[in-house]
Amino acid sequence: MIESRFHKSVLHCRSYNMEFSPSLSRASVKSVSSQYSVEELQEKIGELRKQHRENVGEFLKVQTMQRERMIQGLEEKLAARRDRRERKVEEIPPVSI
Repeated sequence: MIESRFHKSVLHCRSYNMEFSPSLSRASVKSVSSQYSVEELQEKIGELRKQHRENVGEFLKVQTMQRERMIQGLEEKLAARRDRRERKVEEIPPVSI
């Protein structure tokens, strides 16, 4: 069953001309290199790196905010639980022996 899933995913990727390997074929490298100069490619790579850094920074910022919000919510729940327990203990009448 796993093999059939894997086979289907490989066929799916091939139908979109995608490969698992990140390496490019020589023909695709030649076609790209003939369209753009080295400077243009380097500029584009620099822009993509900059955009990636910005995206990662924004992602980490959002993750940090969500983590802080989650921690604050858990601390509030814990404080409420402690308050309920204290009130419950106060309500229990002392046992006479």
